[in-house]
Amino acid sequence: MVVALLLIQGATISATGGRVSSTIHSYGYNVNSNTSRAYSANVTYPNNERDMDIVSAASDRDDITWWQQDCVQSLSVASFPFYDGFESGTMGSDWTISTTNQGRVQVSSSYFYTGTYSLLLDDALNDTTFSIAAAILTVDLSGQAQVELDFWWREFADENHAEDGVFISDDNGAHWYPLFSFNDGPEFWRHQIVNLDAAAAAHGLTLNDHFQIKFQFYDGSPIPTDGYAFDEVQVRPNAAPTLAWLGDTNYQQDGLHPESGDVGDGYVYRIKYTDIDADSPDSVRVHVQTGGVDIAGSPFAMACASGDYALGVTCTFTKSGLEAGTDYTYYFVAQDAQGNPAVPTAPIDAPDVTITYRVYLPLIMKNAGPPAGVPILNAINDPTGYYQYTLNWSAVERATSYTLQEDDNASFTSPASVYIGPSATTLVYAPSVGTYYYRVNASNVFGESGWSNTQSVAVSVPPPPRPVSGHWSGTTDPGTPMSFNVSVDGTQWMNFTLSADWDGCETFGTRTWSRTGPGSITNNQFSYTSAWISFTGRFSSLTSASGTYHIDVTFPVYLCGPNGCWTCYVFFDEQSIWTATGP
Repeated sequence: MVVALLLIQGATISATGGRVSSTIHSYGYNVNSNTSRAYSANVTYPNNERDMDIVSAASDRDDITWWQQDCVQSLSVASFPFYDGFESGTMGSDWTISTTNQGRVQVSSSYFYTGTYSLLLDDALNDTTFSIAAAILTVDLSGQAQVELDFWWREFADENHAEDGVFISDDNGAHWYPLFSFNDGPEFWRHQIVNLDAAAAAHGLTLNDHFQIKFQFYDGSPIPTDGYAFDEVQVRPNAAPTLAWLGDTNYQQDGLHPESGDVGDGYVYRIKYTDIDADSPDSVRVHVQTGGVDIAGSPFAMACASGDYALGVTCTFTKSGLEAGTDYTYYFVAQDAQGNPAVPTAPIDAPDVTITYRVYLPLIMKNAGPPAGVPILNAINDPTGYYQYTLNWSAVERATSYTLQEDDNASFTSPASVYIGPSATTLVYAPSVGTYYYRVNASNVFGESGWSNTQSVAVSVPPPPRPVSGHWSGTTDPGTPMSFNVSVDGTQWMNFTLSADWDGCETFGTRTWSRTGPGSITNNQFSYTSAWISFTGRFSSLTSASGTYHIDVTFPVYLCGPNGCWTCYVFFDEQSIWTATGP
C-alpha cells in the first residue's frame, strides 16, 4: 500500500505494525504561509494486512495536511439488505476506498442529509491535478431477484465528467459498468432510487456474492468547489406498494362515497396507490362483501390514473346495482408490477343500501309541441360598414334555442352557424370585408321551425387580424412548457396549460396546471382569474403571443424514509411571464 502525505518539514511518518521504507519526492507547497514538502512513504504490513487507521503522520506543527493515494481498506462483504447512514463517524468495514493523485474519501459532519455524518468524495487540494475518489461497497446479492439502490446525494458545483457516477461490477472490479451519472446533479439533497437488478441484467452481470457498487468522483478541487456528498445509502429489496385514503372531500377517512343510499345509486370506491420505487400497479382491487362473503364479481378491478407512482395516484371503481342491505363491508388490495403485494386496508362497514319506492303521477302538458312559428330577422343596422354589428329577431313561442347562420351568398350553399342559444340577439364579427347574408330558425326538444327571412350587410371596414386557430405552445420565463388552443374563428382560448418546477420538503419536482376554458379573445387579448391561478395573454401577430401568470397554491407531497412515510405540504407561489407561437 502507498500512502502520500503532505507534511511540514520536520514531520515523521510511522505505521503501527508495519515497516516504513524511504520517503521520496519533495516539492514545494505553501500551507498557512509555511513552506511544506510532500513525501511518499511505502508501508508494508505482515500477512498482507491493510488498515487505514494505523498510518499516521507526526510533527510539532499543527497545520499538517494529508491525503490518501491508491489506498484500499480491508475487504469484507456486506449482507443483504444493507444500510449505512455513516453515523459511526467512520467508514464501515463493508466499504473499499480507491483514489488517485489527491483524491479524498471521508466521513464528515460538515454536510449531511440527516443525522450528523455523511460520506464525502472530493480532491484534497485546489490545483490543476485531477483526481479520482471512490467508495466501493461489496454486498452479497446471491439469490436476490429484486434489488434497489436507494440513497440521498447532492453535488458541489462539480463539472460534468464521464467518470462521475455510480458503477457496478460482478468480477471484483476487473470491469465496471455505469449505473447512474452524477452529471448536472442537484445543489440540494435529492432522493435517488435505482433498479439494480434491471441494470445488472442490461449489462449482462450476475447478482453474485461479491457484487460491487462504486460511488466515484473525478475533478480537481475540494468541497465546496467540487465533490459530492452521500447519506442514507441502502441496498434493499423492491418495496411493496402502500394503500392510503385520499384525504380529500368525502374521502378523508375512508374510501367510499356515498356511504348510504338507494339501490339505484352508484357507489364510488377510491384509494390512493403509492410505490416508493415508482413501480406501476399490476392490480388494484376492491373487495365488496355482504355477511363477510364477496358479492358476485368481487374483487373488482379499479382504474388508476397515470402519474408519478412514487407520489401516489388515485384508483377508482363505481359499483351500481347493489341490493338492499346493511351488512356490506369493503376493503382494498393491490400488487405492483414486481409482484409485491400491499398490506390490505382494514374492512369498513359500508354502504347501507335501502329501497326508495317512488310513485309516478301522469304529467299533463300544456302548450307543448315544436316552436309556434318562424322567427322574423330584423334589418341589420350597420351604416358605416363596420366589421362588428348586432343581429336580433323576434321571439317564438315555445322556442328554447335559436340557430343563426351566415354565408357569403344568398343561397346559403356553404352556411356557418355563428350563434346557437336561447337569446334573440347576438353580436357578430365579420371575418373580412364583403357582403354577408343571415337567417335564423327556432327549435326545442319537439322540433324546429323553418328558416326566417334573409338579411344582409356590406362590410367595408376590415376586422383586425385574428390569431391563427389551433394548438399554440411555448415556455415560461423559468423555462417550463406551456400551451393553449385557439378556436377556429380566433375568438376563444381553451385548455390553457403550464408547468412549473418546485422544491420543498427536502425534494423537488415539476407540476402541471390547466384551465379548460373556453374564454373570449377580445382585441387580440385574453385573461383569466381564479382563487389560485391567473393569467393574461396578448397576440402580437397572427402566430406569436406573450403574457403573464401567477400561481399561488398549496399541495401535498408524500415522502418515505427509514422510519416510515409521511405527508408534507408545499406552499408554492410563482409569478412570471410566458411566450408562445402558433401552428
